[in-house]
Amino acid sequence: MNKTTFAFSIVAALALGVVGCGDSSSNGGTGGTGGGTEGEATVMAAHFAPEVPAPGDTAVAIYVNGEEVTALGTLSYGQSTGRVPLPAPATYDIGIGLPGGDGPLLELEDVALADGDDIAAVAYRTTGDLPVALFAYNLSTEGLASGSGRLFVSHGANDSLLNPVDIILTDEDACPPPLLDQLAFGETRPGQGADNLDLPANTYNLGFDLDPGDCTAELGFSAPVTADVTTLVVAVDEDTIDESINPQVWAIVDASNSPVALIAK
Repeated sequence: MNKTTFAFSIVAALALGVVGCGDSSSNGGTGGTGGGTEGEATVMAAHFAPEVPAPGDTAVAIYVNGEEVTALGTLSYGQSTGRVPLPAPATYDIGIGLPGGDGPLLELEDVALADGDDIAAVAYRTTGDLPVALFAYNLSTEGLASGSGRLFVSHGANDSLLNPVDIILTDEDACPPPLLDQLAFGETRPGQGADNLDLPANTYNLGFDLDPGDCTAELGFSAPVTADVTTLVVAVDEDTIDESINPQVWAIVDASNSPVALIAK
């Protein structure tokens, strides 16, 4: 489990997200190559992979076109870059490396960003040969009703005790259908091509039903749905040993650079 592996996961996330989203500007000294009228695209990266690249040092730097974007500082577990504006349409070399290093440890070349793209990439820990994987999101709010918020929920808690889970509303007296049923590790709802999960703006009291179908929330948390923006909710397990859980749920509201931990420690 090294910094190069982590770099690969974030860069791949950016590549997956580049297929279509929304909004951005110039980031001094990081211009890409391209033609036509200059517009904007935005990219956000978040680090939700516990103990990666190492338990005592989870910090990485972001590189664009071979140069460290020092204005972003470093990105450690539980942090996000917020929206990073880039001129578009254009192509970029985007990579991850050591802070103050000679260059990116790994780099993806010729990432094409279209004018208006607004994408997010979130790294989470896996148990496979590649110890980090990714979620990619389109942050567009097209078609979102005024006063409602758009929600994505991702399951990045790599523990057999948490796979799968139902996400249930805990304020209900009876046993209503789960908000999300049988949410599996590595899955995001709604998935590509599915209807958007748009809800009236509110704070929702939710729970993980670890025995799907029994209407019991073994783990509870409150999640914000904010009007007129997209919110990402990502569950992870901060205990990296299987069958020993220390869950956390992170929320990113409107691609903020300040993720919110929804389970108090």
